[in-house]
Amino acid sequence: MIPETCTRLIGPHYALLRQEFAELRDASLERRKTPKLERILITLGGVDQNNVTAQVLDALAQSSLPPETELDIVMGRPPRHLFRFDGKQRRSLTELLSA
Repeated sequence: MIPETCTRLIGPHYALLRQEFAELRDASLERRKTPKLERILITLGGVDQNNVTAQVLDALAQSSLPPETELDIVMGRPPRHLFRFDGKQRRSLTELLSA
């Protein structure tokens, strides 16, 4: 519960964002009128001990994603099974970022 005596600073006017975000808002809203999926970020957090990333890649390979869709995978320390990924499991894996 918020005491009635508190001043509530609610809404986008009070968002703590750098000026660059406000300057790009109109262009961002315009781009959303005709959305186009170009890139997907996949991150499951930490180390993927159960090889769930491969399952996600398999599901995406069977989906109706356009073949030119770029996939970025972000992982912590690379697990041993990482090298079991092959070209059949991914469309265009562009980057693998290891922390």
